[in-house]
Amino acid sequence: GRLRSFNLVPFAPRYLFWSSLFWTSLILLGIERAERLQWGRWPTLLLPFVIAIFAWPAHYQAWFWCKNAQILHDKDATALINGAVETQRMQIVPPQFKQIFEDRLHLASELRARRLDVFAAGLQDWIGLREADVFGARHRTEELHGQCSIDALGHCDNGAPAARVSGQAFKHEQSIPWTLVITDLNGVIRGVARSARISPFVNRTFYQSKFTAKIGFVGYIRDYNPELRYVVRSADNLTLSDEVIPVQH
Repeated sequence: GRLRSFNLVPFAPRYLFWSSLFWTSLILLGIERAERLQWGRWPTLLLPFVIAIFAWPAHYQAWFWCKNAQILHDKDATALINGAVETQRMQIVPPQFKQIFEDRLHLASELRARRLDVFAAGLQDWIGLREADVFGARHRTEELHGQCSIDALGHCDNGAPAARVSGQAFKHEQSIPWTLVITDLNGVIRGVARSARISPFVNRTFYQSKFTAKIGFVGYIRDYNPELRYVVRSADNLTLSDEVIPVQH
């Protein structure tokens, strides 16, 4: 919604039909109408529930689509925080969307300068600093485990090479670390990563495990050097995990 090309549609399904406000209003309207009817009270009361049952499949598909869109948005936001652009992503952008893509990058630079939106948390400030300068003595055992690898190359906003790191990480009985850092063996933070905002429990319960392949984290390495080794640590609550996950090249 931050781009000039986005048209606000106030009556779109995501704002009206699929909202709790819509269904609550429909039920209340049915109850209000039923009080005036002697013979049709029960049919009127049941009508909103019947509509909800028949609308559920479309409702569920829209819900699923919105969650997919949120995951993609989070990945793009992580790229912006790291100031990285994937080469393959640039190549597949259709010509008619080139201007939109450039507008997004320009807007991101303004938001970064003002420390707004995804830049408000200051994760971008960690990059290039040593772990000790950011976290101090805040270390603890998190039972961190998982795997990750480099699956795409690109470049930084300053023209330096960059690499995308994707993988899965778990800690403390399968809980997910939401914020992670990618460091070299000298303890310098080379990039940050963030996990998709969906827990394994929610995935199993509400999405029938359809998001299993997407539960994980995405991050980027700035000034990527294939000769160096990198590791991933969790960094939730400004506390660094003692355990590391090696980045596979």
